[in-house]
Amino acid sequence: MVAGYGEQGLDEDVARGIEHAVDIFRALGVKVGTLRIPRLEGTIDLDPLFALLRHEFHAAWGARWREADPALFGPAVADDLRRGAAVGATEYAAAQAACRDWRESFEQALQQVDALLIPAMPTPAPLPDAMGRAGERGRPFLLPVSAAGLPAIATPTGLDRSGLPLGMQLVGRRNDEATLLRLAHAHQQATGYHMLRPRPG
Repeated sequence: MVAGYGEQGLDEDVARGIEHAVDIFRALGVKVGTLRIPRLEGTIDLDPLFALLRHEFHAAWGARWREADPALFGPAVADDLRRGAAVGATEYAAAQAACRDWRESFEQALQQVDALLIPAMPTPAPLPDAMGRAGERGRPFLLPVSAAGLPAIATPTGLDRSGLPLGMQLVGRRNDEATLLRLAHAHQQATGYHMLRPRPG
């Protein structure tokens, strides 16, 4: 487990699901400990990661966007493309350096353990009308792992009291997806949570 990673911002049911997952792994004979990754503590600066994503999004789609009917692109997509076009070489280089820093932070932690267990989201899976708010809260749990370029898998940890899915994320070493799949499979076989149907109400 990674101490201090979003602990203050987790919904109570999410935290309960993570604690239960730890208990399950220990019952299965997995040695579970706690470590710290300083870059994941406190407020996480995601601006460099967004700059990188928007730049590469514009590189892939910018030409079509400029040539197409503007109505084909929603306002959020068009805004990302405009902002991606504005990312200069200096900002792009800084964003790449930030991604290298993320990767090094994760890889240093993974020298001590086989995998990291962190929340997939700080909230249960959101209903459609709450996607925007939940997405904003979830970015610190998703973007740093993506930026690091490391394998990760999300698997259910049950349902919250409203019947919405909860999840955890397992992050592993580069080219070691097999360990993550074994851990996720063992957890699923022990709990059956992947067979549950959401029952929001």
